[in-house]
Amino acid sequence: SGLTKTVKLAKASSSAFDISYSAPGKQMYVRNGLSPDLATLMIAGQSRMSETAKGAKSLAVTTSYGGTGVSATVNVSTGEINTAATDWPEGAAWNTVNLRNAPQVRQVEVSGNGTLAYTIAFSTAALSHDPPTLTVTPEGDQIFPVGTPTSFRVTATDWEGKALPVECTQLPEGASWSGYPKWDATTGVFSWDMGSPTVGGRTNDWITQASFRTTDGTDTVSTNVTIIVPWDSVGNGISDDWEYLVRRKASGKDYDSDPDGDLDEDGFSNYAEWVAGTDPASGSDYIGWEEQSFAPTNVTYVFRSVPGATYHIIATNPAALTTVPASNWPSVATVTATSSNTTWSTNRSPSNPDLIYGLRIPFLER
Repeated sequence: SGLTKTVKLAKASSSAFDISYSAPGKQMYVRNGLSPDLATLMIAGQSRMSETAKGAKSLAVTTSYGGTGVSATVNVSTGEINTAATDWPEGAAWNTVNLRNAPQVRQVEVSGNGTLAYTIAFSTAALSHDPPTLTVTPEGDQIFPVGTPTSFRVTATDWEGKALPVECTQLPEGASWSGYPKWDATTGVFSWDMGSPTVGGRTNDWITQASFRTTDGTDTVSTNVTIIVPWDSVGNGISDDWEYLVRRKASGKDYDSDPDGDLDEDGFSNYAEWVAGTDPASGSDYIGWEEQSFAPTNVTYVFRSVPGATYHIIATNPAALTTVPASNWPSVATVTATSSNTTWSTNRSPSNPDLIYGLRIPFLER
């Protein structure tokens, strides 16, 4: 019907086919299915396929395997590569890369009016060695709350997707190989149950790292995994380190992380016990006034305290007791405790009437 197609292999050594079409007065569209290295495409699909020289006159498709790349290159002398071509049927919603919907084929459409001429050439070339890949699951920073068994997995594969052994080369700061954390080189699982506070009474997150590496015999690849130990993983304003110790000392009582709760029922909330540095599991450990005694020229007070802690003595006139909140009472003295009971005295006289006193406990960074 007036269409002539010629395919010619001029020389076997050139590994190139000269292809031409003639259909006077007609618009032609010719699709070529390229499979540069069918063995690799059957094993790995198109994961090892790449494209270069993409344009209206040339397109090279390369499949790499074992350090060698096999390329099929289309060079157009008459006509052009239709870079706007889509999978058939036109407009269909394919869940694939355009013109690569067949797992072992890359389609290339050449179009022209009346005459088409192009070359398909094949070549091989040595490729640079691809290094192995380390993968951490789940991705990103790893969150390890105190007292909660937590883990992540590190795996390694070579360029063919074959599994490689992984080595843990550095533990987090302060960790020991003799106990936790545990690294299972067989499964690639790094697990850590931080059974005790890592850096004492913290007021911010502790950030550390673990390091891993793998090798395929040619290249060695390493990665660092950031581990974050939150200081307050439940967001109740109390240090996880402190709460972990409370659970260990609670003697069967249920500590539920409620900052307003009162585990030992001494009238001092869990949050207040943490700020004050007292034992939330002991009803006899709290901060408060214990005794007062009056003399003609002075008044003496005794209050329960934590040795080494600092307290502010605040005061207000009895007449202002109901109108001035305790948060606005001025500080009249600062006392550093040396024992569990602290004694403080102040002068009294007709010109210095008795006041109402309170204790303000500053936040302690332990």
